[in-house]
Amino acid sequence: LTSLPAPTAATMPTGSIIGMKQAFMQGTQTITTTEADVTDGGTALALTSTNTDATKFLIRSNIFVGGNIDVGCWFYLYVDLDGAGYSKLAVAHSNYGGGGSSTQNFMTYTAGDNDSWNLYTGSHASQEYLYTPTFSTSVAIKIRAKGYSGDHFLGRMANHDNSAAWAHANASSLTVYEIK
Repeated sequence: LTSLPAPTAATMPTGSIIGMKQAFMQGTQTITTTEADVTDGGTALALTSTNTDATKFLIRSNIFVGGNIDVGCWFYLYVDLDGAGYSKLAVAHSNYGGGGSSTQNFMTYTAGDNDSWNLYTGSHASQEYLYTPTFSTSVAIKIRAKGYSGDHFLGRMANHDNSAAWAHANASSLTVYEIK
C-alpha cells in the first residue's frame, strides 16, 4: 500500500472537488447608493483560480450586513475570464424585477422600512451558485454591492462604535470550490 501513487486532479473522478479558495473579510465597509466592490480594508473580496483541471466552480458567499433605517442592500456576482475584464454574471442573478427601483440580484439584505430599530439589527446575506465557465487560463470572481438608499454596513451593525457591548461585528466570506 505504501507504493500507491498519490491522487492528482487528472486521476480524480468527474465531480470531485480538486481545489478550494476563500477570501475572508474581517473588517467593515460602508455601502452607499453607488455600486462598489465589497472590500476588506480596500482589498476586494475576490478570488482567482488558475486551476485548468476545474470545469465547474461552486461559488458561496456569506456577507454580514447591518442596515440603516431604510430598506436594502443588493449584491452582484462578477466574473473575469482569462483577464478579459469583469462583467456581471447575469445567469446567477434573479430574472424577476429590474424595472423602476428594483434590481435583479445575486443576493439581498433587507430591513424594515423606515424603522429606527434597524440600527440594532444585522443579518447574513448568503447565496451559492454552480458556475460552468469556458476559460483557458483563469477565472476571477468578486462581489459588488449597492444600497437602496442611505448607508449599509458590511461586517457590523449600524450602531457599532467599537465600544458598546451590544454592537456586534461579524466576518464575511467568499468561497470557491474548484470541481473536476
